[in-house]
Amino acid sequence: MNCQYCGKEIADGAVFCKYCGKRTDGLKTCPVCKKDVDFDSMFCSFCGANLASFSAVSEVAASADVKESAVHNQAAPAAATAGATAAAGVGGKTAFSLTRVLNIAAVACSALVALFALIFIFFAGYKSIAELSGQKVTSTSDIFYFFGKAYKDRAEIIKLSQPSNYYKAATFLPCIFGTVISAASLISVCALVVLSTVYNVRYAMGKSKKSGEAFAIAAFAVFVFCSAALLAMVNSTAEYSSGYQSQTIYYELSSATVAGIVLGCVFTFIWLCCKIAVCGKQFFQTANIVKCCLALAGTVFTVVAISLLTLPAITIDSSEAGITDVKCGVLQLLNSLGLFSFKGVGNELAAKTWIVFGLGIFAFFATIAAIISGGEFIIKAINNISGNGKKSLLGASIRTAVFVLVAMVFVIVCGEMFLDIAWEIGDSQNDSVLYYGVPIAAFVLSVVAMAITIAFKIYSDKSAVRTAAAEASIAEGAENTQL
Repeated sequence: MNCQYCGKEIADGAVFCKYCGKRTDGLKTCPVCKKDVDFDSMFCSFCGANLASFSAVSEVAASADVKESAVHNQAAPAAATAGATAAAGVGGKTAFSLTRVLNIAAVACSALVALFALIFIFFAGYKSIAELSGQKVTSTSDIFYFFGKAYKDRAEIIKLSQPSNYYKAATFLPCIFGTVISAASLISVCALVVLSTVYNVRYAMGKSKKSGEAFAIAAFAVFVFCSAALLAMVNSTAEYSSGYQSQTIYYELSSATVAGIVLGCVFTFIWLCCKIAVCGKQFFQTANIVKCCLALAGTVFTVVAISLLTLPAITIDSSEAGITDVKCGVLQLLNSLGLFSFKGVGNELAAKTWIVFGLGIFAFFATIAAIISGGEFIIKAINNISGNGKKSLLGASIRTAVFVLVAMVFVIVCGEMFLDIAWEIGDSQNDSVLYYGVPIAAFVLSVVAMAITIAFKIYSDKSAVRTAAAEASIAEGAENTQL
């Protein structure tokens, strides 16, 4: 026969449905007088007890003769929601369940996300585009560029001159950062993909109730971080206009990196939709919708703020020198400062140039820390929306805003000190102006994201208080009814 509630096929004579846990005869037991009443009854027709005060589990468990069986059947839907239905079935015979299918689809999507992260991390990189008098030259550098060739290229540049120690340090600094970022990202992605695979296999075999979805999303986040960090390190645009010639140099993500990010985002979105579908009607409650909208808004502002951090932080304009819209990141600024020392005028300003060098390193570290904190916020927000976790978003949001602020302050200080040094050695025109619109915009957006996260925290706390009060009221009503 079939269950009249969920429509699944169950054994003839079964008292309870093994899929939805409801009684097959359309009745339920009053927890006070122990008599059977209609399943949709709000009050007991024998003793007048308020049946709405009792949960479905309490109603079924109150039947003493089938107590253990009822608890088992009531726990089954919850376990399916958590993902335990991967182990359902005996002897290879598994009944069809929409929840089970959605859980399997979610795990499959997360596995594909992990696979994309593992494949494209080996192609992660950027391409440099140089335009000179209408001609365009493009070259691509992947993650392995920083394990050898980058140092050789820098060494060839240094051989052409007799640079100072400062210039050597500033020249090789991006290579060192690139090597550290690349190595850490490769190791992290491989480790997370292995963990994700192990947990997914154990989950599919029914040996674990926890899948590897979280590790898969984290692996993709590391891949995106690696791409953003490398782009933030090298991104600089320099455009010079002088008579009939003009030169433009800029950097952007390589085509393979963009393809990996797009594919990962698509399947992450599908995974998120599957998790929301598993939650069912519970997700569409007003409180959950409001919290999800706030988390999504905070995520959008954080993503935009992080994206801005990968762009050139400083814009230099000097019309008298014929320079229009020179853009560079802080590491490129340090390298340019090394050129001043190379000209033999840096000894008088050695202390000041090394101070700028140290501040520039701290600015880059703050930028990387902001990207990491922003990624942490995004992962937690996605898990909150999907129902995989309820971790607080406020800490990650505050850290992101603080690191962006620190990076902005150091960039501004470095830029102004650079301009002072350039003026002192006569290498810059008096009309040179530095603009810091990118880091300022990133900081404003991170503050907006933090404000949204605070609203999310306040609303979540109030919602939890209301839920606790409602549960306490129900429990009190149940006790009064029993008395």
